[in-house]
Amino acid sequence: MELSSVLGVLLASIVVALAIPSTAEGVAGCRLELGMKSGDINDEQINASSFYGPGWDPRYARVDHRFAWRPAQRHRHEWLAVDLEKTMNVTGVMTQGHMSYGSPRRPYYLKRFALDFKNQEGEEWVSYKIAGKDVTFEGNNDTEAVVTNILPEPVLATAVRFRPAGWHSNGFALRVEILGCSLPVVTSSESPGAVTKITATTVLPFPAKTTVDAGRAVNITTVPDSSVWTMGFHGATPGEDTISIVAGVILGCAALLIAILVCVLLYKRRKMIGSSETEADNRYDNVITYSRVLEESTLDQSGDENLEWNDFYESVEERGSAAEYACIQDNKEDNRKLEVENDLYQSSGI
Repeated sequence: MELSSVLGVLLASIVVALAIPSTAEGVAGCRLELGMKSGDINDEQINASSFYGPGWDPRYARVDHRFAWRPAQRHRHEWLAVDLEKTMNVTGVMTQGHMSYGSPRRPYYLKRFALDFKNQEGEEWVSYKIAGKDVTFEGNNDTEAVVTNILPEPVLATAVRFRPAGWHSNGFALRVEILGCSLPVVTSSESPGAVTKITATTVLPFPAKTTVDAGRAVNITTVPDSSVWTMGFHGATPGEDTISIVAGVILGCAALLIAILVCVLLYKRRKMIGSSETEADNRYDNVITYSRVLEESTLDQSGDENLEWNDFYESVEERGSAAEYACIQDNKEDNRKLEVENDLYQSSGI
């Protein structure tokens, strides 16, 4: 592998390592409370189909408020609406029930609810759907716990409406918060067009996950309790955003470490192959050198001949491998056969 290829792999791994945590931070960053609890959403922006009486006004429908909204009747046609006054990226909602004010204290809370959205003033409400199916969300099981539901597919909207789908036998009261973030400023003179047009489908690439509740009407999709929802994934709790980001960082670092390990192994393998080729070249040079010595040598019958050849063989044996030594021995045997044949030829007188 060339150096440029190694650098390319390392660069790609670094990009992946940086992208994973930054993506997680971006998703978690669009879950801000939009103002019901803090009061940034004023009383005039909150409306309802009806309310039970003093102390149950829709303006009290704020998470952790001492009062709450309670409709005049326990009916599916009741609703609570919040006007955001501008297009926001809505990514989730929070709900909370309430106890009755009199004695004995009775619990009131929504067990299930549906959501409607609109994009601009005067536009019709659009029910929240996934793949063309109406979606219901799991609500509360008591009056004090705050349940968070993250939308599987976030929506651009100027208003949000809560509709009851199931409640405690006493009835229901509601306190809410809306989660999301503002849209980025558009610097182009062109209209955002379809980006600000609310539809029943997502406008951002967030993951979706829904399950069908067989116990309810056909074409109704149920989103589980928010206690098992965060970042669009089933099985995590809302407080695990930080853990998700840390997990992303760990995965990125692991990918970088694996890439470095692969590069080191490839480098060592290339170095070993190069050493093997060099050793083979050296053996080949030894054999060539020996062949040239044979060609230049004369086959005289002097008394010192055997001693000289033995010295040469020993030197080659010390420098070469077993294969080289075997090659030398084979050549020595061939030379002896040539000498014997030459003697026979001369003695025959031919």
